[in-house]
Amino acid sequence: MITPSQLFDETNEVIGVVEESIEQKQTLEEEISHSVSLIDGAFRSIQEKILSSNKKELSVYKGQVLEVYNLCNDIKENQLPRYKKEVLQSNLRTDQKLKNLKQEFYETLEKRLEETKETIKVYFREEVKDLNKLRASVVLVESYIKENSSAIVKLREEVFAELREFNSDSEVNQIVIQEKLDEISKEYETLSEGLLNEPPSTDNSDPLTPMDQNFVTLDQLQQHYKVFVNRVTQQLATLGGGGEVRLEFLDDIDRNSAKVNGRFLKYDSSVGRWVGATAGAGSQNLDETLGLGNTSSTGMSVGVITASSFVKSSGTSSQFLKADGSVDSSTYLTSYTETQTLDDVLGLGNTSATGMSVGVITATNIIASTATFSGNVSIGGTLTYEDVTNVDSLGVGTFRNGIIVNTGTATTALLVNGDARITGIVTVGPESITIDGVNNQVVVGAGVTLYGNSGVVSATSYYGDGSNLTGVEKVISVKDYGAKGDGSTDDYSAITSAIAAAAGKTLVFPKGTYSVTQTIIFDQSDSIIRGQGQVTITMPDNIQRKWSVANVGKSTVGVANDVPPVERVLIENITFDFNNNRRTTNTGGQPSTDDAFNKNACTIANAKYVTMRNCRFLNGWRHCLDVSTPIKKTGIGTLNDDGFSHLLFMPVLPNIGGTELFGAQYITLDGCYFKGGGDDNLTTHYCSDVLITNCWSETPYGGYGTGGGNHNGFEIDDGSRNITISNSTAFKCMSGIEVKAHDYAPPPYNVTIDAVRIINCTSAIEIHHTNWEGPISGNSSNAFNKLGINTIASRSKILAPGTPQEVLCFEGISPIARNVSVSNVQVIAPTTISYFVRDSSNNYTGVTTAPQRCFEVGGYEGVLVNNITFNDGRRDVALSDVDGYSQPTAFGNVALQGVGVGKSGDIGLIHLHDGCRNVSFSNVQVTGFGTGIGVTSGLTEKVFNIQSTCFDGINCSNLTVVDGPNKIVEASGAGATYFGSFRGIHVRSSVGQSGPALDSTNRNLRFEQPDIVGYTTAAKIQELVLEKSTSTPGSGRGKGSVHVNEDTGVIKVKTTGRDSSDWNCLGTLAWARYTGSNEIIRKQFNVAGIVRNSTGNYTVTLSDDLVFASSNDFCVNVSSSQPITKVSNAAIDGDGHASFNIETESGIGTSANSGFINIVVYGETSN
Repeated sequence: MITPSQLFDETNEVIGVVEESIEQKQTLEEEISHSVSLIDGAFRSIQEKILSSNKKELSVYKGQVLEVYNLCNDIKENQLPRYKKEVLQSNLRTDQKLKNLKQEFYETLEKRLEETKETIKVYFREEVKDLNKLRASVVLVESYIKENSSAIVKLREEVFAELREFNSDSEVNQIVIQEKLDEISKEYETLSEGLLNEPPSTDNSDPLTPMDQNFVTLDQLQQHYKVFVNRVTQQLATLGGGGEVRLEFLDDIDRNSAKVNGRFLKYDSSVGRWVGATAGAGSQNLDETLGLGNTSSTGMSVGVITASSFVKSSGTSSQFLKADGSVDSSTYLTSYTETQTLDDVLGLGNTSATGMSVGVITATNIIASTATFSGNVSIGGTLTYEDVTNVDSLGVGTFRNGIIVNTGTATTALLVNGDARITGIVTVGPESITIDGVNNQVVVGAGVTLYGNSGVVSATSYYGDGSNLTGVEKVISVKDYGAKGDGSTDDYSAITSAIAAAAGKTLVFPKGTYSVTQTIIFDQSDSIIRGQGQVTITMPDNIQRKWSVANVGKSTVGVANDVPPVERVLIENITFDFNNNRRTTNTGGQPSTDDAFNKNACTIANAKYVTMRNCRFLNGWRHCLDVSTPIKKTGIGTLNDDGFSHLLFMPVLPNIGGTELFGAQYITLDGCYFKGGGDDNLTTHYCSDVLITNCWSETPYGGYGTGGGNHNGFEIDDGSRNITISNSTAFKCMSGIEVKAHDYAPPPYNVTIDAVRIINCTSAIEIHHTNWEGPISGNSSNAFNKLGINTIASRSKILAPGTPQEVLCFEGISPIARNVSVSNVQVIAPTTISYFVRDSSNNYTGVTTAPQRCFEVGGYEGVLVNNITFNDGRRDVALSDVDGYSQPTAFGNVALQGVGVGKSGDIGLIHLHDGCRNVSFSNVQVTGFGTGIGVTSGLTEKVFNIQSTCFDGINCSNLTVVDGPNKIVEASGAGATYFGSFRGIHVRSSVGQSGPALDSTNRNLRFEQPDIVGYTTAAKIQELVLEKSTSTPGSGRGKGSVHVNEDTGVIKVKTTGRDSSDWNCLGTLAWARYTGSNEIIRKQFNVAGIVRNSTGNYTVTLSDDLVFASSNDFCVNVSSSQPITKVSNAAIDGDGHASFNIETESGIGTSANSGFINIVVYGETSN
């Protein structure tokens, strides 16, 4: 709240602002008045000069008229907008100050009204005076503009009166000046329109009248000025531009001669003006038409001149007018006879520098020093160049039958200074150098062939050591060393010699089949081995089956220590075929290398930085390809006192027991194909950092071990680590991919499997450590008991605490069996496969085996599975037509035909068992594998099979199953140590299945938000966080379970046991608000209807979605606008649907309708 003195100061400040604004407006008004005075003086000056001038001087005044226009425009464009802006800003400042004053004034008014009343009146009187002064200033400006506008009009009339006194010969000048002044007059007449045309006291429709009105507030004054400024702006905006726009009124145009039809303007220097002239026609001569005279130094360019005659003004009649204007008195030919010569006819002699243009010339002989032909020249005979030193051709020379260039006396027969392009083959010398552009090669005699491949030049042979071939890939062909590649000749020695010579170079196998009788060893570092075309290395039928076809890396058997690994080797486009017929060949010489190097189509061992690209590995007796160690694990695998411990750390520790044990590291297999392995198609052992990508593995042959075995498409085996399989496919294998180890070996770890397809395999992916999966205590077969605490001294405490190789083991958990990531896997139609088994007599018998499971984890820790689909589980007939795929078959029933009974039983799609620890699945999709429309029997009984021997976390999120098995999750072991949860289970079955879909006895395994349709029993589990369905919640849920009925919205919880009677409703079953006066239900939940039977009597019916076993299972709480409200006649019908009556009374025994009724129903439904 301000004091009177503060209010006084604020008011003085406002008055000061008003006075300052008035002063600024007066200044602007003076500037405008000065500008108008200048206009007035300019017009008077023009008037005086016109009166005293002649017609030639009138044009000078044009500029002065424009100056007047510019002065007017300056007022319009600059001064008045600035005036308007200043007035507006002043009003805004004044208005703001008054607003502030008004606010403070009203805040003070209650306490200070009496003591400030007279003071405020004084200040407002002064303010009104100031406003009147401001208004008077505006009136002054308006009057001034009006007066000057009248003066302009008067000036126009005076100018025209003076001009009328001019005689008729000044008509043109008079018209020009008249129109110019008329234009200015119109602009100023517009300016004066509507402004103060009536006395100040006149009050009409114009918002600016009456001019002598008073203003009570600044807002009124401000609005008045807005109208005024807008009016002035609109009128000034009508002022036009300057300058003449019609040619006839320009001063330097003779209007009398120019304004005539058909004439054009022509400048006449004699009068200094543009005059009218006629265009040439009729009798006009060239001089009249052009105005140039009969001759012109500028010349004339026309088309064809046709004339009756040409007159030569001088010379004799026999003379001829030449182009340069001179005359020629020579005699010219008028007629000729056939006996005349060309010289007689032309009179030019036999030669002429002027040239000659004729049609066809026929001559017996043409002799010329030079000749130029602009067109084609055709010569039917022979064109002989005698004594011709140069042939200069600007175009293309075509020689249809070849061209022969003889050296003659020159040292160079053919010289090409620019580019030369030959589309065929160029042969230099007697077949010494051939340039073949089709096959991209250069052949130099029989010694050197240069190939061009992807920008690299390769030489298959050369002289010396090749050091002189700078920038050329040094290439050696096996055929240079005697290899035949005919499929029958033994090429072993030739290829071995070529490999030795190709150290640091490229070794080429030309197209062919190379048969060898011993293993080819690629043991040279910094080498490239490349097949050209279809290249196969194989062995004859009679070669002992222990021989591998080829090995990459050096053997360490029988040699000194520290054999370094082979490094930086690239092998591409070669097929390594073990030869299927050798499987039964068990006689003949045997290799001296360790067993790890043998029995395969190819082995990579004791090697680093090896890439095999676009190669094929076929029919290995044991494996098609083994990325391994040069010493078989069982070579020290009798498990002596240090053997096993060192195998744990392969491939980085050498010199174990005097033997190099480096395995394989940094290996890449890209775009390779594997088929027909006796054990596994592709396997790895004791290696690290291996990438397997873009590969295909199919149909192992089987029969390596007697009595059968597992035959995998891809196997990651003992001691492997940092292994990646990506973008690859396994087709019709026993297991598509197996990650495992034997009990005497360390398991693989750090394995990544991504973007793979498993098609028609009995099992898709298996991850386990053999014999480490069971418990340690009391289990003599457990691998830890065998290796760690066996009483045999040679195996004593190999893994025990305190040893250098100490491994911490727990019950049922394998050491270092961990870290496997599986993602983006497609499992398609698991089916029965065919393969061979071998007996002790070396006989092979064909058998089949059916699927038992698709995905297994046992004895492994830290397995992450993401985005896996199990598809084509419906036995679709159409599937047989897709790339040879087979239809899926039922799990179990795996008796081996003619051999005996193998493992039997259906384990399920996903099998988690012994030692499985911290395994997580996400985004799992299952299509089929159960019953469905048109499918009478399923393929398997369960999706997840979780056994009690698992450890720690087992989790799954986002599981979707369509027409799946009878059980979605089966988890055993009430007191099992594993725990976890299943979140987001979505299950649909097109035909009814008995279930339970979820069957778990583990109290630590939680199920959240299952959505299951099509099963008689959806769940039989211990803990259900949230279940949603339309069915009655069953008994198979433990304490803490929550159920939501989709139809009724009723939430039920379990606080006690697992029986169906243990469910308790949570919250309200039904509620409603009823308006009695309108007899309508305003809001309701599960209330079907409310009907008023009579005064104060209502029947309430609950929704059919609520089903009760008895009328005692629900209670009703009611309130109304009447003092007494009763509930009576609670009942249920035969379907368990409930109803009850409500009575409302105004007094005892006096029924009365209620204005409103609020109803709440609690209880326990049976659905």
